[in-house]
Amino acid sequence: MTPDEQPTAIVTCMDARLDAANFLELWPEAVHVTRNAGGRVTGDVLRSLAASCAMGTERILVVHHTDCAMAAHSDEQIRELLPGTAADRVEFLTIDDPAGALERDVDAVVGSSLLPRGTAVRGFVYDLEAKSVREQGGERSVGET
Repeated sequence: MTPDEQPTAIVTCMDARLDAANFLELWPEAVHVTRNAGGRVTGDVLRSLAASCAMGTERILVVHHTDCAMAAHSDEQIRELLPGTAADRVEFLTIDDPAGALERDVDAVVGSSLLPRGTAVRGFVYDLEAKSVREQGGERSVGET
């Protein structure tokens, strides 16, 4: 990924090993970064992306990574580590199929009615060991059938 003038929003994992500023080579450009466990596209992420698009974002990048803890655990395993029953009401969106999870997350962005039609969407996997990124699936657009 190389710098350019296209306003960008990034959805990625909260893992501290994932340095969005470094691997995207876009800083100090204005980039909105939304992080959560696994870099999953949820309702709240779509809300943040809608706000970002309202501020001029024209491109959304969904970036998953290798060696993600959300791929090493199941929802049940995470629940066992938490106190009480509150965790029973949470879907942790663990990842049993990394390629499929990224595809589903990109699909969620492309299919969102909250986002402007035509917004560019791309999915990537960042390899933590190699410190390299590879695109998965090519560029798509919000509203694409």
